[in-house]
Amino acid sequence: MPVEVATPLAQVLERHTSAPDLCWLGVWDGFGWDYKEEVPETKAIITTIRSRRCQLFRGPLKAIGAGLFQSGIAHQSANLLWPNDRSRFLATDIDQRSTYIGGSGELIDTLLDCPALEAFPVDPEDDISHESDQVNPESYEYGTTITLE
Repeated sequence: MPVEVATPLAQVLERHTSAPDLCWLGVWDGFGWDYKEEVPETKAIITTIRSRRCQLFRGPLKAIGAGLFQSGIAHQSANLLWPNDRSRFLATDIDQRSTYIGGSGELIDTLLDCPALEAFPVDPEDDISHESDQVNPESYEYGTTITLE
């Protein structure tokens, strides 16, 4: 998720949780980049449904926009994020160009209305392949924010 999306997204999400300073961030362990010094040590290793091993960290919500790696290549945000109060869940798979968010109806409405985000409601049965994105051509570099209810 690029900074241009992560920063306003974090601002919206912060208003919809009681625990913005206590979140869980999961990062796929296959990136191979060095973590920034301020990233806390790994708390656990989890495996996602697609068999992706992720390192799990605790940190503030704003870490999603700050990036987690030292790299001259690109910004890298967390692939998974949820606050300690479990008010929502965010996932950005490494092979997809979109971020999916599950949360309250109020949160979803706020995301859909946010002019800084390209957001669309989706259902679990929707096609999420690259070919299904009618708004952004295949060459679109960064991805979109898509919400789940």
